[in-house]
Amino acid sequence: MPFTPESLHKRLEEVCGLPIRLRLNRNVSQLISVRHPTPQEPPLVSVHRAFLDAGDNVIRALAQYIRHPTPACRRTLRLFIDSIPTQHFRSAARRVRLRSRGSHYDLDRILRDVVDEYFDGQMNVAITWGRNGKPVHRRRRHIQLGCYLHHQRLIRIHPLLDSPDVPEFFVRFIVYHELLHARLEHRRDSAGRRQLHTPEFRRLEKLFPQYAEAVAFERRLLDSL
Repeated sequence: MPFTPESLHKRLEEVCGLPIRLRLNRNVSQLISVRHPTPQEPPLVSVHRAFLDAGDNVIRALAQYIRHPTPACRRTLRLFIDSIPTQHFRSAARRVRLRSRGSHYDLDRILRDVVDEYFDGQMNVAITWGRNGKPVHRRRRHIQLGCYLHHQRLIRIHPLLDSPDVPEFFVRFIVYHELLHARLEHRRDSAGRRQLHTPEFRRLEKLFPQYAEAVAFERRLLDSL
């Protein structure tokens, strides 16, 4: 029998053995987050609404993750997340407004070219420019020039790259990089976590013809922010 928000909250507190503040989300990129504001306050736990349908073994793993994450609980949670039916994400996906044509680059065209050239035309992903916004200088190391949202099968590219000062080969490289994430997303470590930049990933990344130039340009770009 599925949980209600109230019964899920109660069961998590029972298994955790401590009070928590629970929020249900529809996030497609971070399905679980736990924050501990202060040692005196209950942890703030946000989980996807799909956990209302979770079995007790998953709830126990989630409770362990809240108290102290372990490889075993991460593996259980990852297996559950991977089993979530796609309809849980369709409503969120519909809310994403795809914007592939920028003022300088058309991401749809670049995506098609890269898929045809390096992936045999066989990648079923969408692409969009991210939200506009000036990068924060003190956090430049954390700027994501591209990201892949695997539940939506969506690549998001930072609008900073939609500029005549950014060469097209670099935009193509970032798209290629994110397509590798889409192609290799099933790779897991012993704890069940997706492995992002494995040796195989790095080997394939270096097959991009202008890899060295792209890495050098990225370094100059980030240093200039």
